[in-house]
Amino acid sequence: MSPPSAVSPGLVLPPIAERTVAAVIERGANRTPDRVALIDRTTSLTYAQVWDAARRRASALLDIAGLGGRVLTMTDNTVDAALTWLGLATGGVVEVPVNTAYRGVVLARQVQDSGATAAVVEAHYLGRFLDAAEGTAVRAVVVRGEESSRSGRITVVRGELLDDGALPGAPVHHYAALVGTALVLAVGIGLSRIYLRVHHLSDVLAGWGLGAAIFALCGMIAVIVSASLRP
Repeated sequence: MSPPSAVSPGLVLPPIAERTVAAVIERGANRTPDRVALIDRTTSLTYAQVWDAARRRASALLDIAGLGGRVLTMTDNTVDAALTWLGLATGGVVEVPVNTAYRGVVLARQVQDSGATAAVVEAHYLGRFLDAAEGTAVRAVVVRGEESSRSGRITVVRGELLDDGALPGAPVHHYAALVGTALVLAVGIGLSRIYLRVHHLSDVLAGWGLGAAIFALCGMIAVIVSASLRP
């Protein structure tokens, strides 16, 4: 008796360079444009709407961070946050997700170590983020929601900028930057679930050690995939 196959019989997978989040959304937009792709308590978007928004955000975020740049995100679990991630992945920009529960020195260390030059932050986290980002590489922060005016070294950009990107100028990158972004997001979400339930210092330290090991593994995988995709 032959072992069960992980792939359904007759299923033809696309080339490895096309097995990306952006490619899936694009195919969904072409095949079933009116099918619901993302939904939360207040928003519902079809594949066509998601693909349009992802490319617009890719264009805007590329202008801010550049291809291969790092953008820190401090966002809630909403459709809007998913669109930001898709925009970063589609544009070939690396996302660094940060737990929204972080404050003070813990948040400052995360921002410092991320190496991000830009950020996308919910308005209700803006104050503590700006305090934590002082003296780091962050030069600009895009605020989603109603923010209060605040002057300083970091440029605060209105959140609508992400939806104003021009479609013709938004390239779609289907390579290792997208894979790396997907890996980092997956790890970030998993660790967020852990940290939100942590109450003791020993658990925090254990969580950090686990997180460092997982991130190192993801980095190795991204390097291997990048090498395999070079022409």
